[in-house]
Amino acid sequence: MALGQTAKFNVQAALVFNKVQSVEGTPVVPAAADIVPLTDFSYEEVFNTEELQYIGSDSTRDAENIIKDRYSKYSGNAFMPVKGNTVLAAVTNFPMYALFQACGATCSLAGTTVSDQIVTVTNATVPTTLLTGQVRFSSSDVATQKDFQVSDTKGTVDLSLEILNRTKLKFNMMGNYTRATMDTALTPSYGTQKSFAAPVVAKSNVVCCELTGPNVAHTGISGTIKNVNISKLDAPNLFGFSLDRFAVSGIQGFTRDPDPSDVTITILEDVALPTESVTTNYDPDNNIGNYHEFSFKWGVSQGVYVTIYFNKLQLVSTSQSTISKFRARDLKFRNIGNTTLTFPF
Repeated sequence: MALGQTAKFNVQAALVFNKVQSVEGTPVVPAAADIVPLTDFSYEEVFNTEELQYIGSDSTRDAENIIKDRYSKYSGNAFMPVKGNTVLAAVTNFPMYALFQACGATCSLAGTTVSDQIVTVTNATVPTTLLTGQVRFSSSDVATQKDFQVSDTKGTVDLSLEILNRTKLKFNMMGNYTRATMDTALTPSYGTQKSFAAPVVAKSNVVCCELTGPNVAHTGISGTIKNVNISKLDAPNLFGFSLDRFAVSGIQGFTRDPDPSDVTITILEDVALPTESVTTNYDPDNNIGNYHEFSFKWGVSQGVYVTIYFNKLQLVSTSQSTISKFRARDLKFRNIGNTTLTFPF
């Protein structure tokens, strides 16, 4: 028996293009260079429906289902980018610029030469960037691609850092479903995106791993710097925003609201001392409720460095953990300050 359809679409045969959209409600057309290299990708359409049942006799089952709203969601993992050893003509040329902006972080570029350029990505200032996304699926059965267009797109991003692994960014995007069409195949142009990825984090390339605290809350007065040994860092919703659906007569989309998020860091358990050493020993159980800063930098050569910096983390709990066969502590912080990524030369 025939399938009754003309094509089958493999979920792995997907391409995602994102382009900055200048006017709300007016989608744009991404080009080949607007591709994003992703892994573990998913796409879905969300329907908000309601069933209305009509009154009648005691056997009436007459009902109607209506679609009240429809939007799209897509997500995928990307490797942490680096600036690379080239001069950026503009910050918009930095890998994943559009995604960072749409996830609530402002990207800026300082310097004009290879050696002095620094890209900063921070939620200290909030952009109003929207994206038009194209999610394209290919099939060996047809020459064209099934193209889902998603407009007015915003998102959040999760950070996952683990020693002896590449650092991952999971982008979770939501936008207005616009259309699905069969379009001429668009061949992606990745440029340097795949080669300009941060290296595997290892002892040999960690430049600093510093937990500063306790700090005096809301004053900017810093405590002492403690060098800690971590095995992993998880920061879901890295830039601390939540998205809520809204609709009015003229526009619809997603609002972005500040939302404190969690940062969990796993460290080796330290020696027991009557009091903490000024520079080395750190006892997390004696610091619950205290405020900290955290800075982590790694890289292997010029243009291939990344720094992650949290300027205000409140330690809310600790729990027993292990790193291999060694005792460790999971430190759970509330990220109530600013998060900054810097990409120096």
